[in-house]
Amino acid sequence: MQIIEFPIYQLIFSFFVTYTSIPSIIRISKKNGLLDFPNSRKLHKSPTVRLGGLSIFIGLYSSLLVSFIFGVFSEYKVLDINGFLVLISGGFMFFCLGFIEDLITLSPFLRLSFQFIFAFILWMQGLRIEGLNLSLINIRFFDFAISSNLSILITCLFIVTIINAFNWMDGLDGLASGIAIILFIFLSFLENNNIFLISSLIGASFAFFIFNIRGSTIMMGDGGSYLLGVFMSIMTIFGSYSFDSESTSKSLNLAVPFFLLLVPLFDMGRVIFLRIINGKSIFYPDKKHIHHLFLKNGFNQKEALIYILIFSIIFSILGLAFAF
Repeated sequence: MQIIEFPIYQLIFSFFVTYTSIPSIIRISKKNGLLDFPNSRKLHKSPTVRLGGLSIFIGLYSSLLVSFIFGVFSEYKVLDINGFLVLISGGFMFFCLGFIEDLITLSPFLRLSFQFIFAFILWMQGLRIEGLNLSLINIRFFDFAISSNLSILITCLFIVTIINAFNWMDGLDGLASGIAIILFIFLSFLENNNIFLISSLIGASFAFFIFNIRGSTIMMGDGGSYLLGVFMSIMTIFGSYSFDSESTSKSLNLAVPFFLLLVPLFDMGRVIFLRIINGKSIFYPDKKHIHHLFLKNGFNQKEALIYILIFSIIFSILGLAFAF
Protein backbone atom coordinates (compact mmCIF):
# COMPACT_ATOMS: atom_id res chain seq x y z
CA MET A 1 0.00 0.00 0.00
CA GLN A 2 1.48 3.27 -1.15
CA ILE A 3 0.44 6.36 0.79
CA ILE A 4 0.37 9.53 -1.28
CA GLU A 5 -1.16 12.95 -0.82
CA PHE A 6 -4.94 13.00 -1.15
CA PRO A 7 -5.93 15.85 -3.54
CA ILE A 8 -8.67 17.43 -1.46
CA TYR A 9 -9.15 20.26 -3.95
CA GLN A 10 -10.37 17.73 -6.50
CA LEU A 11 -12.97 16.54 -4.03
CA ILE A 12 -14.10 20.09 -3.24
CA PHE A 13 -14.34 21.13 -6.88
CA SER A 14 -16.36 18.09 -8.00
CA PHE A 15 -18.57 18.43 -4.90
CA PHE A 16 -19.29 22.09 -5.66
CA VAL A 17 -20.06 21.58 -9.36
CA THR A 18 -22.26 18.54 -8.71
CA TYR A 19 -24.16 20.17 -5.86
CA THR A 20 -24.80 23.45 -7.65
CA SER A 21 -25.90 21.73 -10.88
CA ILE A 22 -28.62 19.65 -9.24
CA PRO A 23 -31.24 22.44 -8.86
CA SER A 24 -30.95 23.30 -12.56
CA ILE A 25 -31.30 19.65 -13.54
CA ILE A 26 -34.37 19.32 -11.31
CA ARG A 27 -35.93 22.43 -12.84
CA ILE A 28 -35.25 21.39 -16.45
CA SER A 29 -36.42 17.83 -15.82
CA LYS A 30 -39.71 18.95 -14.28
CA LYS A 31 -40.29 21.39 -17.11
CA ASN A 32 -39.84 18.63 -19.70
CA GLY A 33 -41.61 15.87 -17.76
CA LEU A 34 -38.46 13.78 -17.31
CA LEU A 35 -39.72 12.19 -14.11
CA ASP A 36 -39.95 8.78 -12.50
CA PHE A 37 -43.53 8.25 -11.38
CA PRO A 38 -44.42 6.29 -8.22
CA ASN A 39 -46.01 2.85 -8.35
CA SER A 40 -46.59 -0.08 -6.01
CA ARG A 41 -42.95 -1.23 -6.34
CA LYS A 42 -41.20 2.12 -5.79
CA LEU A 43 -40.65 3.86 -2.48
CA HIS A 44 -41.06 7.48 -3.55
CA LYS A 45 -44.59 8.86 -3.23
CA SER A 46 -44.35 11.70 -5.75
CA PRO A 47 -42.86 12.16 -9.25
CA THR A 48 -39.06 12.21 -8.91
CA VAL A 49 -36.41 13.54 -11.27
CA ARG A 50 -34.44 10.61 -12.68
CA LEU A 51 -31.55 12.47 -14.33
CA GLY A 52 -29.45 13.00 -11.20
CA GLY A 53 -26.60 11.09 -12.79
CA LEU A 54 -26.07 14.05 -15.11
CA SER A 55 -24.99 16.19 -12.14
CA ILE A 56 -22.44 13.54 -11.09
CA PHE A 57 -21.13 13.33 -14.65
CA ILE A 58 -20.79 17.12 -14.94
CA GLY A 59 -19.08 17.44 -11.56
CA LEU A 60 -16.66 14.57 -12.22
CA TYR A 61 -15.62 15.35 -15.78
CA SER A 62 -15.39 19.11 -15.25
CA SER A 63 -13.07 18.41 -12.31
CA LEU A 64 -10.88 16.22 -14.52
CA LEU A 65 -10.89 18.84 -17.30
CA VAL A 66 -9.79 21.61 -14.96
CA SER A 67 -7.09 19.35 -13.53
CA PHE A 68 -5.80 18.67 -17.03
CA ILE A 69 -5.80 22.36 -17.98
CA PHE A 70 -3.87 23.37 -14.87
CA GLY A 71 -1.42 20.48 -15.08
CA VAL A 72 -2.54 18.68 -11.93
CA PHE A 73 -1.94 15.28 -13.53
CA SER A 74 1.81 15.91 -13.74
CA GLU A 75 1.98 16.22 -9.95
CA TYR A 76 1.13 12.53 -9.59
CA LYS A 77 3.99 10.51 -11.03
CA VAL A 78 2.15 7.25 -10.32
CA LEU A 79 -0.49 8.06 -12.92
CA ASP A 80 -0.97 5.27 -15.47
CA ILE A 81 -2.08 7.07 -18.64
CA ASN A 82 -3.43 3.92 -20.29
CA GLY A 83 -5.39 3.02 -17.18
CA PHE A 84 -6.69 6.56 -16.92
CA LEU A 85 -7.94 6.53 -20.52
CA VAL A 86 -9.70 3.22 -19.89
CA LEU A 87 -11.47 4.76 -16.90
CA ILE A 88 -12.50 7.93 -18.72
CA SER A 89 -13.70 6.21 -21.88
CA GLY A 90 -15.49 3.52 -19.89
CA GLY A 91 -17.25 6.07 -17.73
CA PHE A 92 -18.34 8.07 -20.77
CA MET A 93 -19.67 5.07 -22.70
CA PHE A 94 -21.66 3.61 -19.84
CA PHE A 95 -22.99 7.00 -18.73
CA CYS A 96 -24.32 7.66 -22.24
CA LEU A 97 -26.02 4.26 -22.28
CA GLY A 98 -27.59 4.85 -18.86
CA PHE A 99 -28.61 8.40 -19.75
CA ILE A 100 -30.38 7.14 -22.87
CA GLU A 101 -32.11 4.53 -20.71
CA ASP A 102 -33.29 7.35 -18.41
CA LEU A 103 -34.81 9.15 -21.40
CA ILE A 104 -36.31 6.18 -23.26
CA THR A 105 -36.90 2.63 -22.09
CA LEU A 106 -34.61 0.07 -23.69
CA SER A 107 -35.32 -3.64 -23.71
CA PRO A 108 -33.26 -5.66 -21.20
CA PHE A 109 -31.65 -7.63 -24.05
CA LEU A 110 -30.60 -4.49 -25.94
CA ARG A 111 -29.29 -2.89 -22.75
CA LEU A 112 -27.26 -5.96 -21.82
CA SER A 113 -25.93 -6.27 -25.36
CA PHE A 114 -24.55 -2.73 -25.27
CA GLN A 115 -23.09 -3.33 -21.82
CA PHE A 116 -21.15 -6.38 -23.01
CA ILE A 117 -20.03 -4.56 -26.16
CA PHE A 118 -18.70 -1.65 -24.11
CA ALA A 119 -17.04 -4.05 -21.66
CA PHE A 120 -15.35 -5.80 -24.57
CA ILE A 121 -14.07 -2.44 -25.84
CA LEU A 122 -12.51 -1.88 -22.41
CA TRP A 123 -10.91 -5.33 -22.61
CA MET A 124 -9.45 -4.38 -25.97
CA GLN A 125 -8.03 -1.23 -24.34
CA GLY A 126 -6.15 -3.35 -21.83
CA LEU A 127 -8.58 -3.83 -18.94
CA ARG A 128 -8.09 -7.57 -18.55
CA ILE A 129 -8.39 -10.23 -15.91
CA GLU A 130 -5.70 -12.68 -16.99
CA GLY A 131 -5.59 -14.85 -13.90
CA LEU A 132 -7.47 -15.68 -10.71
CA ASN A 133 -6.11 -16.09 -7.21
CA LEU A 134 -7.35 -16.23 -3.66
CA SER A 135 -4.93 -14.58 -1.28
CA LEU A 136 -6.08 -14.13 2.31
CA ILE A 137 -3.71 -12.15 4.52
CA ASN A 138 -0.55 -13.14 2.62
CA ILE A 139 -1.68 -16.77 2.25
CA ARG A 140 -2.23 -17.86 -1.37
CA PHE A 141 -4.63 -20.79 -1.81
CA PHE A 142 -4.64 -20.96 -5.58
CA ASP A 143 -3.37 -18.91 -8.49
CA PHE A 144 -3.77 -19.77 -12.15
CA ALA A 145 -3.68 -18.03 -15.51
CA ILE A 146 -6.63 -18.14 -17.90
CA SER A 147 -6.83 -18.21 -21.69
CA SER A 148 -7.49 -15.13 -23.76
CA ASN A 149 -11.04 -16.19 -24.62
CA LEU A 150 -11.82 -16.92 -20.98
CA SER A 151 -10.26 -13.57 -20.04
CA ILE A 152 -12.73 -11.81 -22.34
CA LEU A 153 -15.67 -13.66 -20.81
CA ILE A 154 -14.65 -13.19 -17.16
CA THR A 155 -13.63 -9.54 -17.58
CA CYS A 156 -16.82 -8.56 -19.41
CA LEU A 157 -19.01 -10.56 -17.03
CA PHE A 158 -17.30 -8.96 -14.02
CA ILE A 159 -17.84 -5.42 -15.33
CA VAL A 160 -21.46 -5.97 -16.36
CA THR A 161 -22.32 -7.75 -13.09
CA ILE A 162 -20.92 -4.98 -10.89
CA ILE A 163 -22.63 -2.24 -12.90
CA ASN A 164 -26.04 -3.91 -12.69
CA ALA A 165 -25.64 -4.92 -9.04
CA PHE A 166 -24.88 -1.31 -8.17
CA ASN A 167 -27.73 -0.09 -10.38
CA TRP A 168 -30.16 -2.12 -8.28
CA MET A 169 -29.01 -0.23 -5.18
CA ASP A 170 -30.64 2.95 -6.48
CA GLY A 171 -33.97 2.20 -4.84
CA LEU A 172 -33.63 3.99 -1.52
CA ASP A 173 -32.70 7.64 -1.01
CA GLY A 174 -28.97 7.92 -0.36
CA LEU A 175 -28.22 4.20 -0.68
CA ALA A 176 -26.43 4.07 -4.04
CA SER A 177 -24.44 7.25 -3.47
CA GLY A 178 -23.65 6.20 0.11
CA ILE A 179 -22.26 2.84 -1.00
CA ALA A 180 -20.28 4.62 -3.73
CA ILE A 181 -18.67 6.97 -1.17
CA ILE A 182 -17.70 4.06 1.08
CA LEU A 183 -16.27 1.98 -1.75
CA PHE A 184 -14.25 4.81 -3.31
CA ILE A 185 -12.81 5.74 0.09
CA PHE A 186 -11.55 2.17 0.55
CA LEU A 187 -10.36 2.00 -3.05
CA SER A 188 -8.18 5.05 -2.36
CA PHE A 189 -5.96 2.72 -0.29
CA LEU A 190 -5.70 0.22 -3.14
CA GLU A 191 -5.72 2.19 -6.38
CA ASN A 192 -3.21 5.01 -5.87
CA ASN A 193 -2.56 5.36 -9.60
CA ASN A 194 -5.77 7.33 -9.98
CA ILE A 195 -6.10 8.93 -6.56
CA PHE A 196 -7.11 12.31 -7.98
CA LEU A 197 -9.91 10.60 -9.93
CA ILE A 198 -11.08 8.78 -6.81
CA SER A 199 -11.17 12.06 -4.89
CA SER A 200 -13.34 13.58 -7.63
CA LEU A 201 -15.67 10.59 -7.47
CA ILE A 202 -15.99 10.92 -3.70
CA GLY A 203 -16.78 14.62 -4.00
CA ALA A 204 -19.42 14.16 -6.69
CA SER A 205 -21.01 11.19 -4.89
CA PHE A 206 -21.06 13.04 -1.56
CA ALA A 207 -22.74 16.09 -3.12
CA PHE A 208 -25.45 13.90 -4.59
CA PHE A 209 -25.81 11.97 -1.32
CA ILE A 210 -26.49 15.16 0.67
CA PHE A 211 -29.10 16.30 -1.82
CA ASN A 212 -30.66 12.85 -2.18
CA ILE A 213 -31.20 12.07 1.51
CA ARG A 214 -33.34 15.19 1.92
CA GLY A 215 -36.19 13.32 0.29
CA SER A 216 -37.38 11.88 -3.01
CA THR A 217 -36.73 14.89 -5.25
CA ILE A 218 -34.02 13.39 -7.44
CA MET A 219 -32.50 9.99 -8.14
CA MET A 220 -29.25 9.23 -9.94
CA GLY A 221 -30.99 6.99 -12.45
CA ASP A 222 -29.27 4.57 -14.78
CA GLY A 223 -26.90 7.27 -16.03
CA GLY A 224 -25.48 7.85 -12.56
CA SER A 225 -25.45 4.22 -11.45
CA TYR A 226 -23.80 3.04 -14.66
CA LEU A 227 -21.20 5.80 -14.40
CA LEU A 228 -20.27 5.04 -10.79
CA GLY A 229 -20.66 1.30 -11.31
CA VAL A 230 -18.16 1.09 -14.16
CA PHE A 231 -15.60 3.09 -12.15
CA MET A 232 -16.11 0.68 -9.26
CA SER A 233 -15.56 -2.36 -11.47
CA ILE A 234 -12.51 -0.95 -13.28
CA MET A 235 -10.78 0.36 -10.17
CA THR A 236 -11.42 -2.87 -8.30
CA ILE A 237 -9.70 -4.77 -11.12
CA PHE A 238 -6.83 -2.27 -11.27
CA GLY A 239 -6.42 -2.38 -7.50
CA SER A 240 -6.15 -6.17 -7.49
CA TYR A 241 -3.29 -6.16 -9.99
CA SER A 242 -0.84 -4.85 -7.39
CA PHE A 243 -1.50 -7.74 -5.03
CA ASP A 244 0.32 -10.26 -7.23
CA SER A 245 3.98 -9.37 -6.87
CA GLU A 246 5.24 -12.75 -8.08
CA SER A 247 3.83 -12.50 -11.59
CA THR A 248 3.41 -9.91 -14.32
CA SER A 249 -0.02 -11.29 -15.24
CA LYS A 250 -3.05 -9.19 -14.43
CA SER A 251 -4.43 -11.57 -11.85
CA LEU A 252 -7.57 -10.81 -9.87
CA ASN A 253 -7.56 -11.49 -6.13
CA LEU A 254 -11.13 -12.79 -5.75
CA ALA A 255 -11.40 -11.94 -2.05
CA VAL A 256 -10.99 -8.21 -2.63
CA PRO A 257 -13.95 -7.49 -4.96
CA PHE A 258 -16.03 -10.11 -3.13
CA PHE A 259 -15.89 -8.27 0.18
CA LEU A 260 -15.70 -4.70 -1.16
CA LEU A 261 -18.83 -5.28 -3.25
CA LEU A 262 -20.54 -7.86 -1.08
CA VAL A 263 -23.64 -5.77 -0.31
CA PRO A 264 -24.70 -5.14 -3.93
CA LEU A 265 -23.54 -8.61 -5.01
CA PHE A 266 -25.51 -10.28 -2.21
CA ASP A 267 -28.56 -8.22 -3.10
CA MET A 268 -28.32 -9.14 -6.78
CA GLY A 269 -27.73 -12.84 -6.09
CA ARG A 270 -30.61 -13.02 -3.64
CA VAL A 271 -33.06 -11.21 -5.94
CA ILE A 272 -32.16 -13.29 -8.99
CA PHE A 273 -32.50 -16.52 -6.98
CA LEU A 274 -35.94 -15.52 -5.68
CA ARG A 275 -37.14 -14.53 -9.14
CA ILE A 276 -35.99 -17.80 -10.67
CA ILE A 277 -37.59 -20.05 -8.03
CA ASN A 278 -40.82 -18.04 -8.39
CA GLY A 279 -40.80 -18.54 -12.15
CA LYS A 280 -40.19 -14.87 -12.93
CA SER A 281 -37.77 -13.31 -15.39
CA ILE A 282 -34.55 -12.12 -13.74
CA PHE A 283 -35.40 -8.69 -15.21
CA TYR A 284 -38.85 -8.66 -13.57
CA PRO A 285 -39.07 -5.64 -11.22
CA ASP A 286 -40.22 -6.43 -7.69
CA LYS A 287 -39.79 -5.54 -4.03
CA LYS A 288 -37.29 -8.24 -3.10
CA HIS A 289 -34.20 -6.05 -2.68
CA ILE A 290 -32.32 -5.79 0.59
CA HIS A 291 -33.75 -2.35 1.43
CA HIS A 292 -37.27 -3.70 0.91
CA LEU A 293 -36.40 -6.52 3.32
CA PHE A 294 -35.42 -4.01 6.01
CA LEU A 295 -38.60 -1.99 5.47
CA LYS A 296 -40.79 -5.10 5.69
CA ASN A 297 -39.20 -5.92 9.05
CA GLY A 298 -40.21 -2.61 10.64
CA PHE A 299 -37.27 -0.33 9.88
CA ASN A 300 -37.94 3.09 8.41
CA GLN A 301 -36.05 4.33 5.35
CA LYS A 302 -33.33 6.18 7.28
CA GLU A 303 -32.73 3.22 9.60
CA ALA A 304 -32.51 0.86 6.63
CA LEU A 305 -30.04 3.21 4.95
CA ILE A 306 -27.82 3.42 8.02
CA TYR A 307 -27.73 -0.34 8.64
CA ILE A 308 -26.97 -1.21 5.02
CA LEU A 309 -24.17 1.38 4.90
CA ILE A 310 -22.73 -0.01 8.14
CA PHE A 311 -22.69 -3.49 6.62
CA SER A 312 -20.96 -2.04 3.56
CA ILE A 313 -18.26 -0.46 5.75
CA ILE A 314 -17.67 -3.70 7.68
CA PHE A 315 -17.29 -5.81 4.53
CA SER A 316 -15.08 -3.16 2.90
CA ILE A 317 -12.76 -3.33 5.90
CA LEU A 318 -12.53 -7.10 5.37
CA GLY A 319 -11.81 -6.59 1.69
CA LEU A 320 -9.00 -4.18 2.54
CA ALA A 321 -7.60 -6.60 5.14
CA PHE A 322 -7.54 -9.50 2.68
CA ALA A 323 -5.75 -7.36 0.11
CA PHE A 324 -2.46 -7.35 2.02
